[in-house]
Amino acid sequence: MDEFKILTNNHRETEREREREEREREERERERERERERDRERERRERERRYREIASDRAISNIEQREADSIFSLEDARGHERERENSLRIRSFVKLTIKFH
Repeated sequence: MDEFKILTNNHRETEREREREEREREERERERERERERDRERERRERERRYREIASDRAISNIEQREADSIFSLEDARGHERERENSLRIRSFVKLTIKFH
């Protein structure tokens, strides 16, 4: 009978040890899953930050491009105005020259 009790106790102890190891293994697995989830969340935030940064850079670039375009178009308009004025001066000069000859 004592031998049976010893075997039974050993079996119970072995079973408890197995259950404890199983719980520990499950806890380690849950911890790894939480870590993976934190990594995914960190990567998602980093991606969003990069997208915002790129969008901001593009917006700034677009604003700068529009400003440059408006400066160039203003310069073009001034250039055309100067050309027109020069053309009118030349015509006036030619008319005056023809008139006095």
